[in-house]
Amino acid sequence: MAALKSYIIRYLLSEGRMLRKRVFYESKMTSREIVFFHDPKDAHSVLLASQIPALLDWYGLTLRAFTITDMPPKYAPELDALRAWAKEDARWLSARLGIKFPGHVPGEIADAPEGTAQLLKLGHYQGGMIYYAGEWYWGLDRLHFLEERLQDIGRGEGAPITPPVDWDRNDTRKTDRSIKAFLSLRSPYSYLAAMKIYDLARQHEATVSLRPVLPMLMRGYDVPKSKRLYIAGDVARQARRKNIPYGLISDAVGKPTERGMAVLFSVLGTPREEAFLKSFYKAVWAEGVNAGSAIGLRRICERAGITRDEVGAALRDETWRAKAAKNQADLHAAGLWGVPSFIVNGQAVWGEDRLARIQENLFQN
Repeated sequence: MAALKSYIIRYLLSEGRMLRKRVFYESKMTSREIVFFHDPKDAHSVLLASQIPALLDWYGLTLRAFTITDMPPKYAPELDALRAWAKEDARWLSARLGIKFPGHVPGEIADAPEGTAQLLKLGHYQGGMIYYAGEWYWGLDRLHFLEERLQDIGRGEGAPITPPVDWDRNDTRKTDRSIKAFLSLRSPYSYLAAMKIYDLARQHEATVSLRPVLPMLMRGYDVPKSKRLYIAGDVARQARRKNIPYGLISDAVGKPTERGMAVLFSVLGTPREEAFLKSFYKAVWAEGVNAGSAIGLRRICERAGITRDEVGAALRDETWRAKAAKNQADLHAAGLWGVPSFIVNGQAVWGEDRLARIQENLFQN
């Protein structure tokens, strides 16, 4: 049975609570104002800024804009890599959406006053963010959530300005290429990616080469509370959109992840790899199972077809640690730092919302 804390977390992340919060915030508003925190060094922020005039016009909104400086290292320990990734990824996204890049930043945004203190006070930590009535929306990738919310209250009509980017499930092309997937058992975004990446690979007769890594917190990085809270809420709405169960959480940091990694490495490259990975993720992110306990891990393994004897042998084998460290080194060598990340056809991709890009890379010459 899940712990009481898990049920509290599920309630806090539930759609019902989110909708009640929206009603509360909307009732307090005197104008339909969005607050935009622009980071001029962030390509995704620049891209979002270029679309804000259309957003204001289409939905009858007003704007308050701020400029922010670099995030403190605790929020972005690999800031240079993040900047480089954003510049390249924003170019891909703009091409996908048919938007000119680099986008034109309106004067009201380009000349906006410094607002890093306001950003932190409101409970966030990075630029390229829109704040509207109690919720945060990052870049063009999350703008459709804001548009759907506004349309629900009668603002705007028709298709959103920026629909969610997704992979084409009707694409019948085949390939023998492999998708290197760098995932962490404690990453909720890795969970979302894992629940779809094998389906994408099967669609094209490609293969998944799973490269598990340890979570950042277990590699000496601190994750501030504001970042953890944003991620939890963002994953909840992404999971609802993708029909993936989420919310009854048992944190897998420490012993649960270590035990899970030992078993996972023991079945890599076998049909039970996918079964165990999905069983573990579902257990800790949607069922509140303590994967660090003997009962919890047994439940996870049994539904993946892994016997007690096999679990015991896996837990006695410590070689997975060196393999996980090698995977992390390979990830850094590819110019990335976090998960979920993928390397396809020599191209590195970051993010559970980039399966469309992975699909494209499978067929690039």
